[in-house]
Amino acid sequence: MADSPQSSSTATLPTTGHDRDMDLEKDDTLDPVDRQNVDLEKGKEEQQTPPVVLDWDGPDDPENPMNWPQWKRNFHVVPPAVISFAATLGSSIYTPAVPTIMEKWNVSSTVALLPLTVYVLALGFGPILAAPLSETYGRHVVYLSSAPLGALFTMGAGFSQNIQTLCILRFFSGLAFSPALAIGAGSIADVNRPEHRAIPSALYILSPFLGPALGPVIGAFVTVRKGWRWTQWTLIFFAIFAFILTTFARETHKSTILTRRAKRLGLPPPASLFPNRSAKIRFLVTVTLIRPLNMLITEPIVAFLSLYVSFNFSVLFAFFAAFPYVFKGVYGFTTEQAGLVFLAIGIGSGLAVPTVIACDFWLYQPKVREAKKNGGNGGVAPEYRLYPAMIGSVGLPVGLFWFAWSARSDVSWASPVVAAIPFAWGNLSIFIAAATYLIDAYQALNGASAVAANGLLRYTLGGVFPLFTLQMYRNLGIDWATSLLGFIAVGLMPVPWVLFKFGKQIRKRSANEIEMQAIKSRLEDVFTLVSMQSLERLDPNYVIMGNSIGYNAIGHDQYPMDESIISRTWRMEFPFMTIQTPSTMCLLGLDPKLAARMVVSERTDLSMLTAPHFSSKLNFQYEDAISAFGYFYGKMQHWYPVLHQDFFNLYLEKMGSDVNLSTDSCLVLIVAAIGSVYRSSSLATAYSRRPDAGYIGKALSMIPCVHLEFSLRSTQCLLLLSVYYNCIGKPCQAHDYILMASCKAQALFKCHFYDDDNDAIELLRRIFWSILLIETELGYHLDMPESNIWKFDDRILLPGIHTSWEPFHSTQQYIIEQRRPPHSSALTSNDTKAYFLAAISMCRMMRRCFASVVLFNNKEVYAPIIANELANQLDKWYEHLPSSLKFVRPRNLSFATDESLPFSGLGTGTEAGTGSTSSQAAVTRFLEMQFYQCLISTYWPAVYSILYLDTAPDTTLVDCSRFFDAYVGLVSSITDTITSCPHTPWNFYAR
Repeated sequence: MADSPQSSSTATLPTTGHDRDMDLEKDDTLDPVDRQNVDLEKGKEEQQTPPVVLDWDGPDDPENPMNWPQWKRNFHVVPPAVISFAATLGSSIYTPAVPTIMEKWNVSSTVALLPLTVYVLALGFGPILAAPLSETYGRHVVYLSSAPLGALFTMGAGFSQNIQTLCILRFFSGLAFSPALAIGAGSIADVNRPEHRAIPSALYILSPFLGPALGPVIGAFVTVRKGWRWTQWTLIFFAIFAFILTTFARETHKSTILTRRAKRLGLPPPASLFPNRSAKIRFLVTVTLIRPLNMLITEPIVAFLSLYVSFNFSVLFAFFAAFPYVFKGVYGFTTEQAGLVFLAIGIGSGLAVPTVIACDFWLYQPKVREAKKNGGNGGVAPEYRLYPAMIGSVGLPVGLFWFAWSARSDVSWASPVVAAIPFAWGNLSIFIAAATYLIDAYQALNGASAVAANGLLRYTLGGVFPLFTLQMYRNLGIDWATSLLGFIAVGLMPVPWVLFKFGKQIRKRSANEIEMQAIKSRLEDVFTLVSMQSLERLDPNYVIMGNSIGYNAIGHDQYPMDESIISRTWRMEFPFMTIQTPSTMCLLGLDPKLAARMVVSERTDLSMLTAPHFSSKLNFQYEDAISAFGYFYGKMQHWYPVLHQDFFNLYLEKMGSDVNLSTDSCLVLIVAAIGSVYRSSSLATAYSRRPDAGYIGKALSMIPCVHLEFSLRSTQCLLLLSVYYNCIGKPCQAHDYILMASCKAQALFKCHFYDDDNDAIELLRRIFWSILLIETELGYHLDMPESNIWKFDDRILLPGIHTSWEPFHSTQQYIIEQRRPPHSSALTSNDTKAYFLAAISMCRMMRRCFASVVLFNNKEVYAPIIANELANQLDKWYEHLPSSLKFVRPRNLSFATDESLPFSGLGTGTEAGTGSTSSQAAVTRFLEMQFYQCLISTYWPAVYSILYLDTAPDTTLVDCSRFFDAYVGLVSSITDTITSCPHTPWNFYAR
């Protein structure tokens, strides 16, 4: 196949956003086509599928680091671990040289320890530098630059001729090593799935604690045998080794991999959450510096836990000065022997890893299994992460007091050496537990800021403590100086125990939790399953983080609105809207000011239709209501067949008497409102006369009652409310209600309330597919690549299909038939799932049509390889349609045939669709229209390239012929489709 054409013209093709395919429930009739990468530069003859660059190309994407072989994933843990070891080794390897520095340059012990202090302080800047660098350039670049830069500054430090130069170069050496030290945990998360992350994470965390333990050992021998300068130059060998390992590693950062893949394939890069790079850097600095400092002041959990961890860390660094003073002064150790004492710190740190693993296996994981057994999602209180800290808190005072009163000449040197083991064991146990607790307690970006706050305080105090350690030991003595540290450890010992007992209450009063609770309070109308203990099982946090933002920041200053209208509307309807606040708009890549305009356009006219009070008296005729139901059944039921078998009897009962405040009444009124919209001769008539106003006004006044009920009926109400708002062109409100319906449906699946009711199971399954279809449509209208309305969960098992289920009893058909409009049909049970799968798959394929345009020499040109592969996928989609849903497709638009056939004229199709019946006509025509629409969208760039770019290769001419053939097919199918399919303004605008 020919290469993509080139052109000197500057004309460009408009492109749209990406969409990530979502794995639906597996189905033998519509398995997804395997997708592979397309090498456009080589112009491969094979027809391959362009990757979806917004996310991994399915769960088995070979470029996803989590899908790499086990040996490769294990190898990628080594470089960050070695660099982290080298970085922390550099902090303590210098300490045996302090006496030499004091003598050589005639400085005090405090001044001689300054190179240690400035190095440790520089390591504290790691998160501040690492976040912008790794998010902008990737982790691999940070590793590749960190090790050699650190080695160069370390080399300069070894050549220093005065203490000032040594301090400056040591600071920049620590600064160069610090980014790699900060992103190591992220690299491990990149290559390991959560269930496989515990052991590599524990081993990695051990490496930066082994550095301070082994540094004095290595530094002591080097200082004695080669001189103090080799304490710096020795570090270079570790940096070179880390650099060599890194050269064999690959990038693991997801966003960087996807961006590079997009660039390699000539596709638009993944959408950024930030308008420009400076905004991204400002955001990352906020997360890693400004917010951590604020949390240290305003969050008691962060403040006390960070203080506890920082004190323990500082005592460890104080020992760098104290151990040589004690063992040289009391026991007469040489410099080398005093350095060997630090091996006890390494042994104690090594014992902390199995302790943490044991606590996770025997204490934490049983809580997770218990939560899952009770119907939850496996989430447990973050306080259960504190078990290692509570156990390890005993080790610190024990080790300190043991060291304090055994470090004397009449006691063997082995006793204070062994005393360092429980101290180091407790220190690392507390550190690991604190980090995991802060992440679980504050989650997402706040969790990262909490850990960053811990790191800032830890390295700051750790760098300062050695400056006054010797003075403290000289003035108080070894016993009372160490005892003073022990008493402080005892005073801080209750911190993890208090947080375990009262952490939940403290978090409720924190500023972060108050903000989250303000959002959760606005979700209570959706998650009214609290009374049935369903809110905890649903875990509303995933909805908050992914979809819903509060409605406070509407932007009244730029776009003033009538407050009375807004407040009145909030009381009548659920007060949240997905696209509404500036933060959400930025996440979607939209102008934040657009939020206020959307509120005005969506909310204002509703205030004219509804009343905040409820009245049981109806102001419409019985026959009018029956007619509305007929139009609903004829125009909508076969698209979203989610009504139960006895619904018509319920409808007649409610419409024949006063409507009471109940979920049943609300469902009846919503159905009548939808039918009234479709009964109008045109959408313009529907909007001007609003025949649905009376029905929907009373239905909305019953929404609180719907929220309080945990049943299929309440789920039906919310789903059909979404359908109603979509019908009248309000997709944001439709998104609100389909999200609520999704939450209730998932709760019903988890609770298994209807396991013995085949009809209810079938209805719940149809609700599931309707939610997915509506989600796909709304994502298309709102340009949301992932709306995440339905959260797939392994615990939500869909039951089998029951083909005996029918939407209505046959005895009721004569009433409906008398008032049913023309061109109506209904899906049979056998075709329901096939239709939903076909429609959802088609919507997702339409989102990929833009991929036939690629960048070539900085110009957007037509790519026939990709276009024909998209057409092949469309061909496979058609082949998997059941016979009852197939339409007549011209032979020349089938890509399973010989490529040598002429491509002109409609021809006569061989697929006659013999299985199709009149009852399937509307659905079939709708799928046919979408088929042609997708085809012409794929091949339009070929026509554009000839008309505007003056390029006409043979392959492009052939594809132009396919475009016009598909266009004729679209025209022939669209007329009937418009009259028989659900028609909304948004559908027409989008199509």
